[in-house]
Amino acid sequence: MADKKNFKLEQTKGSFKLSGLVVGITKENSFVEGETKFGKLYKTVKFGVKTSNTNILNVELFGQEQDFVYPYSGTENKSQKISFKDRHNEMDDTYHIIGINVTTEGNEKETYVEYDAAEPIHQGFNDGDSVYITGELIPNSFISTGGDLVSNFKYSIKSITFKEKAIDFDDPKFKETASFEQDIVITDTNLDKKTNKVMVNGYAIGYADSFKQVQYVIHYDKNEKLGNNFLKLKFGDYIKVLGVCINSPTIEEVEDEWGSEVPTGYKTGGKYVSELRITAVAKDKEGTSIFKKKKYKEEDFVQEEESENQSPPNIEDDDLPF
Repeated sequence: MADKKNFKLEQTKGSFKLSGLVVGITKENSFVEGETKFGKLYKTVKFGVKTSNTNILNVELFGQEQDFVYPYSGTENKSQKISFKDRHNEMDDTYHIIGINVTTEGNEKETYVEYDAAEPIHQGFNDGDSVYITGELIPNSFISTGGDLVSNFKYSIKSITFKEKAIDFDDPKFKETASFEQDIVITDTNLDKKTNKVMVNGYAIGYADSFKQVQYVIHYDKNEKLGNNFLKLKFGDYIKVLGVCINSPTIEEVEDEWGSEVPTGYKTGGKYVSELRITAVAKDKEGTSIFKKKKYKEEDFVQEEESENQSPPNIEDDDLPF
């Protein structure tokens, strides 16, 4: 086992970019505020972003009271440490809060700490608004009662901007934006012959040597070369990938015993697909693929408990807008 005093796992990063229409923000429980089990006040906003006629991704922002905030000065190239309760006090003109960027219709960009950003997002946007959102992909995976890995991600908002030009999915020039970038430490890969997908399993490394299991897919029939290269990867290999975010229903046309042909506008069955689909390996500024073979060994990974500030409140599914 690696000596944790002398060894630190390098934190991986995941990000996303979405362009679409706001849905569900006017629902009763899209904005929630309360108190965590640690006694800190929190505020959270959750809603959907429709990126095409069929794809809807749920985004959110969770913020809780902190002890301090750290405004930054680009002029002086340094940060200040101020009490959280003093964050609204006047400060030197060169210092600015680092946090969530919010640009509502007809207004300039405002920057808030996470705790302060949830409410203006909830109040400043409406269902049907065209928006551009960037943020952080946060692994939220777990092992099911059947022993299977359920790989989920939270789409945590870092910036949201109202788009003056409305998005029209039926415009012939429309191009969907629902993309992600992610660092992965590979654990294993395999080809699922039933779905014809390469399953890419790995670790996303968080703060203080914490880590989560994650899973991505490659559509083997659409990108056989990429799939074959990923099937060669071994435990501990590090790679940065690009891809598309999928959360949409798909109808499989399967001939039944009657020889049925379903007319347009009707459905007889199907399934819902939610996945992060790898389409490329990211490259650095020199154009070299970001990949490092055997960066880690199995003994480098030991599960750590999450810190207090990383633990969100326990909000039941019934409280969410979806």
